[in-house]
Amino acid sequence: MDLEMLPFAFIIPVSFIPGIAILIVSTINKRSNIYDAISNYSHRQMPPEELILLQEKRLIIIHRILTLLYLAVAFFSLSSFLGGLTINEMDLNQVIMVVLLCVGILFITVASFFLIYESHLATKAIIHESALRRKSLQNHA
Repeated sequence: MDLEMLPFAFIIPVSFIPGIAILIVSTINKRSNIYDAISNYSHRQMPPEELILLQEKRLIIIHRILTLLYLAVAFFSLSSFLGGLTINEMDLNQVIMVVLLCVGILFITVASFFLIYESHLATKAIIHESALRRKSLQNHA
């Protein structure tokens, strides 16, 4: 490795963390919305079981997403830490950093696919609830 590139060996993995942090914050917000939706069900007419099951599926997926994102941060941080510690031992260091970086990228990729699936379930739940409200309005009219 070129000596000019040495400082970047342990800075680059950490540069991913702010982007992951934004995903974590938005995912936690989604989890709060699910909790609010489930809590509000008890304060109004009981929704169909299918809607509750959709919200529970979403909650499980959100949990998996958060776990993967937290693991990605851990692997990127560890990769950066090892890069800084063993900067003189480039052979082993490079292998370890690349492996940890790839695992972190894999976790982000899997979390992204779960976010897509969760978004699909959220849309399905909203459409279902919207249809119920329309039906309720038509019955009252």
